[in-house]
Amino acid sequence: YQNFVDFGREVLGHTINPKSGKPIITDVLSVTVLAESCMMSDSWATTLMTMDFKTGEKLVRSEKNLDVIWIIERSDASRRICSTKNIKVEDSIYEIINYQNLPQ
Repeated sequence: YQNFVDFGREVLGHTINPKSGKPIITDVLSVTVLAESCMMSDSWATTLMTMDFKTGEKLVRSEKNLDVIWIIERSDASRRICSTKNIKVEDSIYEIINYQNLPQ
């Protein structure tokens, strides 16, 4: 799910930037995190929702016990799914990006 408010030309999400106090504007629509505990999954998912995909993906690369699925919206409004290498996404209505082929 994604909570948001549609102001016509601008859609604002419910995740707030802790530095500015304003809603986050990012290409990430959704993040699902699998970790060793529910608390770890929730904290990582919230963290990854506060940054763009490229930044979050770089951060996740350094974590060994973490698997993530992102839904990202491109500038042309198309969507794609990307997940870490231990998760295999099949039969998606969105384009699936192979994690191993992402630029470093």
